[in-house]
Amino acid sequence: WGDVQESWMKDVARDAFPTDSISLRAHERDQALYKVSEAFGGWQERGCPGDRPTFGDKQFLRLCHCGVEVRENEQGYGIKARLEPYNPEWFHADIGAYQAEWLEQVVNGPASVGASELHLRHGDIYAHLTISTEIEVYEANDVSRWLGVDLGERALYAAALCTSGGVEQVKVESGRQFRHTRERLKDKRDRAQEDGRAGAIEDERQRYTDQVCHRATREIVKIADRNQPCGLRVEDLTNYRKTADDPIHDWPYHKLRTQLSYKALEAGIPVEAVDPRDSSTTCRKCGAYSPASRDGDEWRCLQCGYTVHADVNAAINIAKGGVS
Repeated sequence: WGDVQESWMKDVARDAFPTDSISLRAHERDQALYKVSEAFGGWQERGCPGDRPTFGDKQFLRLCHCGVEVRENEQGYGIKARLEPYNPEWFHADIGAYQAEWLEQVVNGPASVGASELHLRHGDIYAHLTISTEIEVYEANDVSRWLGVDLGERALYAAALCTSGGVEQVKVESGRQFRHTRERLKDKRDRAQEDGRAGAIEDERQRYTDQVCHRATREIVKIADRNQPCGLRVEDLTNYRKTADDPIHDWPYHKLRTQLSYKALEAGIPVEAVDPRDSSTTCRKCGAYSPASRDGDEWRCLQCGYTVHADVNAAINIAKGGVS
């Protein structure tokens, strides 16, 4: 098993960055081998959804913190990657405003670059940098408002800003267009298997997914940020695929959850994971447990008559810390 992993890593380095001789540091090699083991372990813990992880496509290389350096240049920022010891390569970074803000903190501020990855996609190199900095985060006891977030397929998310006095603000983003586009790209990818274009289309699908998830999570965190001191409560979906009656294996719950967490912490917003059990089947108004009260996107409580978007009802329950 170890020999197979090490052989895979050498193939990645040799084909992604052709040279007469590449010598990888042992630490970088061990990190790459750990990533392979982690991928298989995570796949098994999630109940083995879809195809098993595959490696050897020779598309990325991981570097430790001492293997990457960021510098400011006349065009913006450049990245020095030590692909070979004592023989670094310089790359210009073609970035947006969000990335520029973080690179500026690396060059002139308190942030630092950690272990990072270089990905080779259709002739272009993409740098995935891990950046660390110290951030002051509110203590949960100092928070007067909680933003509850319910993730789903019908609604990509429903967010409810709540205090002890009631609900102050809600926002719902439909998941219909997102689902439609992802399914269209998946069908396009499947049809392209025979002519070898499937990889490029899957990359497009992943980029689209990342783009929508980043936009959605930015909007959620903005609500909490504008109402500080505020905390963020999200569903604990650790065992989602094991416990859900009809789990959606190809829906980016983990991606949304991860992005919400780190973006909230960047803004100094504390994050709590809440057990979502019964949050979608309990009336947030009277507390009655009534699965029959939900009809698609609508919640109409059969006990008290309270009517609201079903995912908003769940988000409010999550904002309150879950259903006891």
